[in-house]
Amino acid sequence: MTAKLLTYLPSGALQMDSSRVTFGLRKSGNLVFAYRDYKLIQRSIGGDVWIPWTQYDDVYSCTFEAVAPVLFLHGPGARAYMTRNGNQWTFYFAGASVETRFYMFDFMIDTGTGPALITRTPEGAVTFNSRQWPMNVVANVVPAVPPPPIGNPTPPWGRNYPAYTGGTFEVLAAQSSTFEWIVSRWHYQMTPGRLYAASLQWSRGAMMVGGEYTYNRAWNVIEGAYGNVGSMSFWFTTLPGTKFGYEYVTERFYNVPTRLPAAQVIDVTDLPFPYDA
Repeated sequence: MTAKLLTYLPSGALQMDSSRVTFGLRKSGNLVFAYRDYKLIQRSIGGDVWIPWTQYDDVYSCTFEAVAPVLFLHGPGARAYMTRNGNQWTFYFAGASVETRFYMFDFMIDTGTGPALITRTPEGAVTFNSRQWPMNVVANVVPAVPPPPIGNPTPPWGRNYPAYTGGTFEVLAAQSSTFEWIVSRWHYQMTPGRLYAASLQWSRGAMMVGGEYTYNRAWNVIEGAYGNVGSMSFWFTTLPGTKFGYEYVTERFYNVPTRLPAAQVIDVTDLPFPYDA
């Protein structure tokens, strides 16, 4: 039997198991503006020619060096895609802003200065470094299922149909004379006053019909998860740079997959911000 060291936080939660590789905080900061992606619209209904429209999506990002990063968000955002060049990663987000915070965790390394407790595997890999803040997941949250499908024509109760049972249908600020952002959120309450961040390892795509808000245009949406003060949220927001189609039905989210993802949630109240190990 291999000897190992276990340490615990004052709350009783496991802090470190020297036989397992621990993830530690490597970087935290705000997302930055990356680029503007214009939606595409048909030059004529039924045609095959698509041209940029006045409606756009602002995309935000963060870049860092890591081996196996796990990224958490505090504040709205939905990961659209990521790129990698060696150990340099860039994550791109829809529906975010420069106010959105990210917390990136990776394998712990021998970093920092001063006294420390550092444990290693027999091969020499660091499994714990007390100079780093460990990734402690406090909740694993699954959202509510989507509402049952509705037919067309839409019954009166089917207008403003959300993506989650018990979720919201929100028309946000207009960006042009013919379009307004529409999102659907589902909130999960946690300890009041604490700051949380969430990570979604895989997410769903769906469709949104704007009805009278968007002259019956339809577009793709993507799911994200993020932390707030005292809660965390799942949401569907517009997917950057996609095509607009036409659907002559009322406002609704539809084609929402019934397979549900799970978001990992951490408490970031006491974590350093900004931070770069």
